[in-house]
Amino acid sequence: SNTEYIKQTILKTDEQYILTKNDFQYDLSQNVAHMLIWINPNNSNNNWITSSLDLNKLDHFQKIIYDKLTAKFKSKLNTNVEKDIKYIYFENEEKNRSIPEFRHFHIFILNS
Repeated sequence: SNTEYIKQTILKTDEQYILTKNDFQYDLSQNVAHMLIWINPNNSNNNWITSSLDLNKLDHFQKIIYDKLTAKFKSKLNTNVEKDIKYIYFENEEKNRSIPEFRHFHIFILNS
């Protein structure tokens, strides 16, 4: 199952937030990268994150995504990272989640 696959591959680590390429990408323009950030339920620091908590509104979570993307793409970026990396992120509504057992956010990065 998809749940077991995610558990055995992506969430096998204790890392708090895990950035991955989306293996089931949406039909997007070729200059848009589709990544996912997973909230790891195995990490005890994530116990405060409930399924109803709106992480989109938390500055802390926005910084985590920014830091993860910066670390992943820093070799391709100039020194002024904020102007060089353009991205948006969202979490699907519960009824539209393909893997509802594990919270994850879609991130779209514009490759300019």
